[in-house]
Amino acid sequence: MNRTIVTFMFLLLGAGMLSIGCVQQGTPILTPAPASTPSPTLPITPGPTPTVPGTPAATPTPTQAIGTVFFLKVTSPQNEAIVNAATIEVSGQTTPDSAVSVNGQFVEVDASGRFKTRVTLAPGVNTIDVVASDFSGRRASAEVLTVLYVAG
Repeated sequence: MNRTIVTFMFLLLGAGMLSIGCVQQGTPILTPAPASTPSPTLPITPGPTPTVPGTPAATPTPTQAIGTVFFLKVTSPQNEAIVNAATIEVSGQTTPDSAVSVNGQFVEVDASGRFKTRVTLAPGVNTIDVVASDFSGRRASAEVLTVLYVAG
């Protein structure tokens, strides 16, 4: 009696196993290989060449002229001013195309960089915070102004 031992090697792939080889020991059993029949080939006909749509042009962003110094100057009121009116005008100048806020409220800046707004004061000491920033991320903060409102 001739004993044949067949060993299969398995490879675990994902959720299943796949046989990747076979080793046979003992007397080999010869079986004729099936005759192969050539498979028909189809001619390849070239089709239209795909095209890649063009990339849209970048949207231009406002830029500062090279060498432009970014600045913020508050011209009114003067720091430590004493006033007897309940509102005061805050004005100044910055680099054109900048954004300005006074006490957290945005203020319109004209084409030459000038701005002005009115701030309501409470009796006593008031602080006024003026900040400017530009499109390139630069930020300038004026000295925080202190104004004393004495009701009259």
